[in-house]
Amino acid sequence: MSTKRILMALAISLAVSLPVAAHHSHSSLDRNKQVTLVGTVTKFMWRAPHVYIQAEAVNEAGVLVEYTIETLNPPALAKLGWAPDTLQPGDKIAWFGNHDRDPNRAYTGMSWLEKIGGLKYFAERDSLEAYLEEVSMTENAYLGLDPVQPARRIGEGVWSRIGEDGGRFPAIRAPILDWPYTELAAEEVANFHEDQNPTVDCEYPGVPKSMTAPLNYQWSYIDENTIRIERDLMPNDRIVHLNPETAPAPGEPSNVGYSLATWEGDDLVIHTINFAADRWGTYTGVNSSEQKEVVERYSLSDDGMRLDAEITVTDPAYLTEPVTFTHQWGKIADRAISQAECSLDNATYYLTAGYE
Repeated sequence: MSTKRILMALAISLAVSLPVAAHHSHSSLDRNKQVTLVGTVTKFMWRAPHVYIQAEAVNEAGVLVEYTIETLNPPALAKLGWAPDTLQPGDKIAWFGNHDRDPNRAYTGMSWLEKIGGLKYFAERDSLEAYLEEVSMTENAYLGLDPVQPARRIGEGVWSRIGEDGGRFPAIRAPILDWPYTELAAEEVANFHEDQNPTVDCEYPGVPKSMTAPLNYQWSYIDENTIRIERDLMPNDRIVHLNPETAPAPGEPSNVGYSLATWEGDDLVIHTINFAADRWGTYTGVNSSEQKEVVERYSLSDDGMRLDAEITVTDPAYLTEPVTFTHQWGKIADRAISQAECSLDNATYYLTAGYE
């Protein structure tokens, strides 16, 4: 089948499926049935790809059962004030969320959770923002964070992706259809399904996919010749060398590659090679090969609060010609990068909502 035919088939498939596409275990929840329950925590599973809580509570039939409560990934919860020790077995809680479509299943989502006699925690940004408006409090004050400080130079500090207009970044749910794919890539894109996400196998794609993920990044200048880029959940840091004369030789190929950078006026241009083959290494649903090369051009806004990038990817195994796309981040308050062990058990819940 030709590339054009494959991509046309994919476009039709996505047009039909996306409005009702399951975001993994969220698909089991009844959007028209919200419940408030009170119970006792039995297990707090702070693991990637998503965090789950188990709690004993009385169901609508008056029977004490153990509920499984679905939340977000650890970094997303950390942005909302959660931590690995937020809950302990034995904690008394109340929570509000959507119930499973099967009224007999003890499974819910969560909008908010409150520890009895303690703090209120949120798993939806809309719910947090509504609460902050109600109590007239800023997000940083509620989360105990210092005010956001502008970056003094490109990348310095902690960043979170934003939309082109500065608002929320829309979730990336599928590959870009009009890229110049090879036959190999076109067939893979045509067979795309969100459940192929490598994170459900506890694998984290590298550059440039990792730079566009919905997670926090921390850039730090180790010295005048070296930048370190850390990302939530990413097990290996990205090191960028600013002086080729002092840079070490490339090591073993990896998903973050080997990066050399130069200043072009006020822009920082990073050229990365020495990649390992990587699932979704280029973009959602787009794998990459050892032949991949990435050039990123970063610019900082005058007020130090926005970071823009133009990213060009060359990979003859998957692209018949280079592709260029843009991305942008907003400066956020300094906070620790969130790390969490990945659990295949949590991944199973993430994919199946606990259904066998």
